[in-house]
Amino acid sequence: MSCIFISYRRDDSEGEAGRLFDDLVQHFGEEAVFMDVTDIQAGRDFRKAIDESITSCDVLLAVIGKTWLDIKNDTGQRRLDDPLDLVRFETASALKRDIPVIPVLVHGAKMPAPDQLPEDLRDLHFRNCCEVSHARWSSDVQVLIQALAAFVHPHVPPSPPPSKQTQHLAKWMGLAAVLCALLLAAILIIKRKPSAPLKPPIQATIQTVPAAASVPVSTVIPPSLTEPEMLSIPAGIFTMGSPSNESGHKDNEGPVHEVNVPAFELGKFEVSVEQFQAYVDDSPDTQSDTTPCSVWKGRWQADKTLNWKSPGFPQSPKNPVVCVSWVDAKHYVDWLNTKNSRKGFRLPSESEWEYAARAGTAGPRYWPPEEEACHYAVTAIVSAECQPFGHTMPVGGRTDNNFHLFDVLGNASEWTEDCWNNSYTGAPANGDVWKDGNCNLRAVRGGSWMHGLAEVRSAFRTGFAPSFRSDQIGFRIARTP
Repeated sequence: MSCIFISYRRDDSEGEAGRLFDDLVQHFGEEAVFMDVTDIQAGRDFRKAIDESITSCDVLLAVIGKTWLDIKNDTGQRRLDDPLDLVRFETASALKRDIPVIPVLVHGAKMPAPDQLPEDLRDLHFRNCCEVSHARWSSDVQVLIQALAAFVHPHVPPSPPPSKQTQHLAKWMGLAAVLCALLLAAILIIKRKPSAPLKPPIQATIQTVPAAASVPVSTVIPPSLTEPEMLSIPAGIFTMGSPSNESGHKDNEGPVHEVNVPAFELGKFEVSVEQFQAYVDDSPDTQSDTTPCSVWKGRWQADKTLNWKSPGFPQSPKNPVVCVSWVDAKHYVDWLNTKNSRKGFRLPSESEWEYAARAGTAGPRYWPPEEEACHYAVTAIVSAECQPFGHTMPVGGRTDNNFHLFDVLGNASEWTEDCWNNSYTGAPANGDVWKDGNCNLRAVRGGSWMHGLAEVRSAFRTGFAPSFRSDQIGFRIARTP
C-alpha cells in the first residue's frame, strides 16, 4: 500500500504536523499516512525500525518550522548535527534511498541553504518545497495534496454490503424479468404467420461508372494557424529582477537592474496545440527527436508515453502546447518565417519577456495583491472562488495584463532565447538576448499550472536543457518589427 511519512520536530512544528496529518488522512485514508515511530518495541534498534518504516513509504514530508534548523539539545549542541537525531535520520534515510522528499515550510520558515545542512541532508535544499501557512491553510494543503497525488492514491471508502431486504428484492425482480420474457416470447410465437415463399432474385443490370478524376487534397493552412495574433509592445525602461524582501525571491533574480527595452511584438497568447499541430503536419521531418516528456513527481521523471498531443491530462486544441523543448520552439519559429510574408518571428529575450509580463507594474505580479490569483492566471492555487484544475486551460481564459497579454503568468511556463546565468551580473541592459553564460541551459519564465505563488511571479526564472520537454513548459512568439 502507498504511504506518506511525515517527519517533524516536536518542539518546532508539532501542531502543524498534527493538523496536516488529519487533513491528509481525510483525503488518503488513515493507513496511508504515517507520522510517528512511537510503537518501537523496547530493546529494538530504533534506526532499523525507522529505516524499515521509511523504506515502505512512497514519499516523505519534511515539516520545517523556524527553529527546525537551529534548535539545540540540553548540551547546547545543534540537534541536526547529531547523526542519531531522529529528524535527521528520517530525512537522510529517505534521501539515501531516493524516496521523494517534499519540504513543507510552516511558520514562514525558509529553505535552509546547503552549507547550513549536514552532509547527508544537503540534497534537501534542491527539493521543490510547499509552503503551508495558517492564513491560507486550506488552499496550501490542497496544493500539497495535488503534489502527493502523484505518489499516493486517494482513499475510496468501500461500498457497504447490500442489506437482506435489498437482496430479496433483487431476487424477486430478477424472477419477474424472466417471467415477462417468457410471456412475450409465447405471444410472438402465437401471432407469427407463415412466411411467404421466397421469390427468385431479380438479375440487376450492372453498369460500369467511369472513375472520377482524382482531386488533389488541399494543403492550405488557415491563416489563424500560421499568423499568430501579435501585439505591439512599446519601448520603455523597467527594473528587472526582484528585491530580496519579495516573498518567494530567489538569488538568481538579482541584482535588480534597469533595462531599456526597444519596441517589439509579442504573441497575445501562448502557442496553442492546434497551432503547433499545423506546424507538425506541415513539417513532419523536423519531428525526429524522441526525447520523452518529463513530469514532476517529487523529482523530474521522464515518461516515454507522454508528448505534446497527450501530456497526461485533458486538453483542447486551444490549450497552450506543452511537452515541447526549446529546440521544438526554435523549429516552430523557423517554420513561421517560411509561412508568412512578414518575417522576424523569434523567441523573446528574458528582459523582453519580463518587461512585457510586468506591463508597467513593479510588484511580484501584474495584478493587485488583494485580487484572487485565479482571475488572472491558471495555477495550483485553490480558493473559495476557484477550484483546482490540475492541468492547463484554453489560452485567453483569464484577465489580461496592461499590455493586453494573456497567461503570461501561469498556464504554461515559457521558453526564452537566453542562455542561463545564475544571476544578472553582466546582463544586457538594452533588451538583447543574453548569449553568454551556460548555453547548455535556456531560461524559462512565468510559472505554470502546477506552481503556487512563490513561482507565479514576474521575476521567477529557471533554466533547462534545450532538449528538455515538460508537461509544464510551452512558449510564446516574439517578433522584431
